[in-house]
This record gives sequence, C-alpha cells and structure tokens, in this order.
Amino acid sequence: STDQPAFAAGIAGAIEKSTITNCSVSGRIRLNGTSRQCGVGGIAGFGNGEITNCAVDAELTVVSVDPKVKTEQYLGGVLANGYADLDGCTVKLAGFASVHGYAHHGGLIGLDDINPKNRKHAGYVNNCAVDAKISFFEETDDRRAYCEAYIGEIQNEQVRLSGNTTVNFE
Repeated sequence: STDQPAFAAGIAGAIEKSTITNCSVSGRIRLNGTSRQCGVGGIAGFGNGEITNCAVDAELTVVSVDPKVKTEQYLGGVLANGYADLDGCTVKLAGFASVHGYAHHGGLIGLDDINPKNRKHAGYVNNCAVDAKISFFEETDDRRAYCEAYIGEIQNEQVRLSGNTTVNFE
C-alpha cells in the first residue's frame, strides 16, 4: 500500500531510455493499487525506450482497491504507460481491470504519453500483432474510459502506427 504511483510488469516496473529485445513473457501479473496512478504491463510498467521482437502471452490484472482515491489506471500488453517505441512484438492478452477513476487500456500500450521534458517524441508502433480480450469496470461520475487494440489512449499526436495486425480484439 502506497500513495506513490505503482507499476508492475513481466520484465521491469519502470524503464528509462532502455532497450529491450528478443524477450518472452508468459504468466500472470496482478497489481492491487492504492495510489492515484497504477498499472500493469506485459514487458514494462512505466517509462520510455525501445522494445523490439518481444512476445507476451499473459493474464494482466489491475485493481484500484481504495474507492476514496480517483485513480488513473493503465494496462498494456507490452507497456502500461509511457512513450516507448515498439517494433515486431506479439501479444496474446487476457486483461482484467477495475478502477475508481479512469481506465487507459490497450492491447500493446495503455497510455502513449509524451516526453515530459520537451513535450516531443515522434515515436512509433510498428509490425506488432495483437490477440487480446480486455474486460474492465470503471466507476466514476465523469466517464472517460479508453480501450483500443493497439494504444488505449494516445496523448502523443506524433506517434506513428504502421504494419500492425489484429488477430482478435474484444
């Protein structure tokens, strides 16, 4: 239990200017969050860098457990929140989430954010394949849930998507 942002993932909870290549993650990852920000990712929870030729076959679960805290919650087959570049990744995902606040969930990336220092990062998500089912419950008075096959919510308008395929997405 913490009031600080909390992220869990198969390889790293947080990355910075990291390069992750040719990895494979399979299994279950669960986070019970108590802070205003929390998320789970197949490879990384939060951050930036480059993730290439990685495979994820996972069940990801994130639950905001304190109904008094309006939470920003993130779930992504590769990355929960950040601005990492992806190329050649494959994801088979079963995602489950419950949040008292706002949901940002994607087959590849939950929230594609931008570099907070200069507000610029061209970014890319290329040649990735998604087979995902994400089920979530969002409890808030002002709903704004995001859930998409590749990127749940895009705040970085410069990110380019190319050559990605959806095997299945629900």
